[in-house]
Amino acid sequence: MLFKFVIASGGQRIFNICQTTWDDYDLEAGTVRLVHRKGRGGQSMERPHLVPLTGRALSILEDVRALNGCYTWPWTTTGKAHIVVSSPNHAVKDWLKSKYALIADNSIPPFSPRDLRRTCAQLMQRHGVSDQLSDLLQAHGQTGVANKHYRNNPEAALPEKWRAIGLFDQALEAALTGVMPTNNVRRLRE
Repeated sequence: MLFKFVIASGGQRIFNICQTTWDDYDLEAGTVRLVHRKGRGGQSMERPHLVPLTGRALSILEDVRALNGCYTWPWTTTGKAHIVVSSPNHAVKDWLKSKYALIADNSIPPFSPRDLRRTCAQLMQRHGVSDQLSDLLQAHGQTGVANKHYRNNPEAALPEKWRAIGLFDQALEAALTGVMPTNNVRRLRE
């Protein structure tokens, strides 16, 4: 469910998702508040990142709540702490060694949970989501003087993030079903 949620949320950083508590989720508003921590030279900077959640992501959270709703963290296996970032890596490695890591009798090539983020970005790119929207949704390149001092209100970016996650969810649906969404945009080769 963690991997499905990372995908459904547009490829958020798996570690940031693992660190969330139930208090970070506003299920009524359909958002999750992630905190990105970066720093150089011993200085640490926390940057909040509000992520809009689609119906697909909220449905996954309902299943998680049924399992872990009594704990502080949605993403926990013990209830005593959140999942550590190495656990998903080990889970994938173990699964890839199992008899279940096949598609049409072909072994699935090695990957890591971090590859989910890149795959989501590439899916957005293939389906015409602008780099700017994709970067905003995944919190890429959101540093610098202008973002630190002028564009530092996470709520102000939500309308564009909603647009980005909506476009991503359409692309994801097309990838999962093989059916392209109908709209008035035609490809040039058609």
